[in-house]
Amino acid sequence: MKKIHRFITPYTVIHGKIQITDSELIHQWKNVLKLKNGEELLLANKDNGEATCILSELTKKEATLEVLQQSKVNKSPQKEVVLYMAILKKENFELVVQKASEIGVCKIIPLITERTIKMGIKHERLIKIATEASELSGRNDIPKITEPMIFKDALKESRHYARRIIFNPSEHTYQTKNEKSLALFVGPEGGFTNEEIKQAEESGCEVVSLGQFILRGETAGIVASYIALN
Repeated sequence: MKKIHRFITPYTVIHGKIQITDSELIHQWKNVLKLKNGEELLLANKDNGEATCILSELTKKEATLEVLQQSKVNKSPQKEVVLYMAILKKENFELVVQKASEIGVCKIIPLITERTIKMGIKHERLIKIATEASELSGRNDIPKITEPMIFKDALKESRHYARRIIFNPSEHTYQTKNEKSLALFVGPEGGFTNEEIKQAEESGCEVVSLGQFILRGETAGIVASYIALN
């Protein structure tokens, strides 16, 4: 069975056709994937759903697609889960972004904590990783990835979510509820400091654990995201 390439992008159907002028997407189709006329593609986004199309023309500046079928089924996550993830070394943080995107997290905030060693991120690369992961997983939207945020500012920024969880060794194990919005705080190598946990509790966060074993930061971020959305 031939693989059908799937892309999350804005599109408008006019007289049964779609015009794509996004230069980055055109470059990917023409120079990276080397798509040819007659190939079947699938376009998706949160507003319009999915459209199965045939590529009829591809130039250096635009593409024309003929729509075979359009579905308005919403494949975006139904629960708003935001991951405040302490920045880890490059490949580990990228792994969290990839898997959290596949799982259905709606936003990822790189977090700077007292024990954070690496402070910077490659924002454009993370967006690309999140986009590819979302397209492959079948969702119709891409999680937003913000610039890094200091822990105390993140606590303030997260107050409008219905429930806020910070993960740390605790007698209380993480269990989901029927909350519509949820903020998850996951620490760096070495975890959060006692002062940060105190600040989080005073801010209204619940302190819970992910079980009896100590998990690496990237494992905790992925596991917490999965539990929250399932």
